Amino acid sequence: MLRRADAIIAFSRWLTPMLFGLVISLGILVCEVAIYVWELIVTLPSAKDSDVIVGVLTLATFALTGHLVLITGFRAPEPGPMRLD
Repeated sequence: MLRRADAIIAFSRWLTPMLFGLVISLGILVCEVAIYVWELIVTLPSAKDSDVIVGVLTLATFALTGHLVLITGFRAPEPGPMRLD
């Protein structure tokens, strides 16, 4: 009975609207990255060095944000207290 309750709790987290929102926000982030990369490539020949550095750092920010969304949305839940080995 306890295993079934744990399985229901673990599966129910995929049905929450917040996680659905995280998946949608990840899709929006991918679109934004594609648009930003295209704009960066188009303006690259006439860009100053500082603009290129800011563009690369912005891409790094997009990557870190995407990874944070993935970690938050797809971490494995462990019912009960955390075990210390």
